[in-house]
Amino acid sequence: MIRSAMTRDGRTLDHATLETIRTMAVERVREGERPSKMIARYGFHRWKIYGWLKAAQERQVFRWVNGKTPRQYGFDFGVWTRHSVRELVSQRFGVRVSPASIGALLARQSLIPQKPL
Repeated sequence: MIRSAMTRDGRTLDHATLETIRTMAVERVREGERPSKMIARYGFHRWKIYGWLKAAQERQVFRWVNGKTPRQYGFDFGVWTRHSVRELVSQRFGVRVSPASIGALLARQSLIPQKPL
């Protein structure tokens, strides 16, 4: 197999190195750098950064929701629903996603609906 000199195979990197690259890449995109340009500098294929960004956003949503209430974010209700998480994601990330997508995200994070006390 012939590979371009700019293409890296992440499987050849140790976990710590790959995690450092992931962290730096996501941080640079959050600072405003275009994902495709930034990831090319690291020598990875451009589709790689989008998976990293998705995972980082999902971890962030988990940190916002886990152990906290919507009231802590200024909402008028006390329990998280797909719609309240959707609103928080919309406010913080500036994107609109469907309630079904939010439900799938929460399921991937093992966050399940709870009945109010």
